[in-house]
Amino acid sequence: MTKKAISQLKLLDSVMKESQRMRPPLLEGQQQWAAAS
Repeated sequence: MTKKAISQLKLLDSVMKESQRMRPPLLEGQQQWAAAS
């Protein structure tokens, strides 16, 4: 994995966490889907 890819993953992770904080029930299914893939 490149440093760029890792930084993009960290950015995506923080965006997901922020979205989860705002609308927790909506993202529960998405989190499970992401963990499975």
